[in-house]
Amino acid sequence: MLDDLRNSAGSGFEEEDPLDDRHYAAAEKPRKSKFLGMTAGQRFVIAFFVFLMIAIIGVFVLIVFQKIYPPI
Repeated sequence: MLDDLRNSAGSGFEEEDPLDDRHYAAAEKPRKSKFLGMTAGQRFVIAFFVFLMIAIIGVFVLIVFQKIYPPI
């Protein structure tokens, strides 16, 4: 068994390439779900602007109903 080890090492046994692109091309890439077609950054900006609008309208309503007074 070990007598022919040197000859069998040079016999040209071809291994599979571990990074063969053909195997990876056939596999589907996991799809990232996009809510309403927006990326995460775009959704954050929209949520931030909605938060600011609610905060500003809330302060305005408190001033209108005289629950707080502006420091004028």
